[in-house]
Amino acid sequence: MFRIYLDHNVFTHLRQKKETVSPYRNLYSFIKRNRDKLFFVYSPSHLQDLKRSSNSIYTEQDLEFINELTNGCYISERYKAKTVHAGVSHPKKYFESIKNDTTLEYFDFETIFSDSDSPEITKLWQALVNLLKSTPSGLNDDFFKSLDNTNYSGLKKFFENTQKDNSLYSVFKDTFSVIANPEEHSKTYIAFRNKSIDDMKLNPNPSEWGNAFEYLDKAVAKSSANSSFREMIEKNLKITKKEGEISTFDYFINYYISLDSFGFYKDKQLQNLIDDAMHAYYGAFCDYFVTDDNRTYQKAKAIYENFNIGTRVCKSEDFANEFYKENVISTSISEENITSRVVEVLQNSLIMLESVDDELNPATVYKVCPPLADYFTRLQVTHYKESTVLLFYKKANNYSAFLFWDEIRAITNKFSNDYGIDDNLRLNFDPAKEEKEISENVWPGREWKRGQLHTSVFYNTSLNDITFRIELLR
Repeated sequence: MFRIYLDHNVFTHLRQKKETVSPYRNLYSFIKRNRDKLFFVYSPSHLQDLKRSSNSIYTEQDLEFINELTNGCYISERYKAKTVHAGVSHPKKYFESIKNDTTLEYFDFETIFSDSDSPEITKLWQALVNLLKSTPSGLNDDFFKSLDNTNYSGLKKFFENTQKDNSLYSVFKDTFSVIANPEEHSKTYIAFRNKSIDDMKLNPNPSEWGNAFEYLDKAVAKSSANSSFREMIEKNLKITKKEGEISTFDYFINYYISLDSFGFYKDKQLQNLIDDAMHAYYGAFCDYFVTDDNRTYQKAKAIYENFNIGTRVCKSEDFANEFYKENVISTSISEENITSRVVEVLQNSLIMLESVDDELNPATVYKVCPPLADYFTRLQVTHYKESTVLLFYKKANNYSAFLFWDEIRAITNKFSNDYGIDDNLRLNFDPAKEEKEISENVWPGREWKRGQLHTSVFYNTSLNDITFRIELLR
């Protein structure tokens, strides 16, 4: 199956216009025709978008429609663990759990640790507060007066506490206020962004930049920063994060927001920028990210290409064509059974590598296009002394390192439907039994031994993925 992440605007427009307006009518028709190949997921970012909706009826309809497409499958960043969690929950239930979460809205910077169960932490925090309060920020009255009657006067709103009390503590408090209340500080962020764009004399038309990263590397290197754009981001990340603690999330979100802050397809609101960055990040865990917001499209595409993330980003009107380009089976290729496809792959697929494995056995790697069983994109053929082994696996090149139970079920059932009951008398995937077996690493998968031909589907722990293996004994 192909994992798909739809931006919030696509979910909403698809629900509202799926029967009447192109391209959403065409997209919905395509989804229905290929439902067995497409696997949709949602994220908390979709629900955060809905939290700001003033129409409870539309919100309810959106939640039901998201569930219709995703069957409740979601991905969510675990910030403390620095990992992404894959889970299943009805969007309505998940929404109710976060709808009234106002943690940041009422969080007081001054009392972050004052209520800690540990008196040592409370004492340490108070000592740090006292130090910050006694340290000047360097942003004095002359600095703030210089902003009057300029295009950057909006920056003064950002430093409301600092203007009253010139200390590093006030700077931190003002910064925290922006994080907690992005909607209130959009004008401030835009003023910061416009100032950096003007100071660096950046081309206001990003469509003329070419490669965004290369353009900004040169532009930033010419500035007082004395480093490239990418070097500057890496340096800032190391300063703000302890060594070894920079996560994939940190990298992606910092680069996404930095592209915007230097004028690459600028968002109009800070809250929209944060939402779009999150959607693009979650999209990087999927095969396709579909968005109709051109600013999101351009920034996601630039980051995916720069970091070699294999996720294909496209707009809703282009999704079907993008999908067919990679995955459609031509009329000359048999869709009748998996064995026919295996033969076709061996005869016609592009050879990616000819080498030897770790034990010096001859091995050849093929690109499998379209993917076998709508999943496997690579084939390694290894010749041993007593057999030849064909190992099919997926090379996704995106952030994902996990599978949903529904994905494992769909892949397993494709082979069971084709090969029939296996040697362990198993046919269709039994979630109640087999999910537990996979969790305990005792899942037998599926095995069919027919003379000298041994075929199996199993969970490969070294790849953290499901694989398909054919062994031909000599």
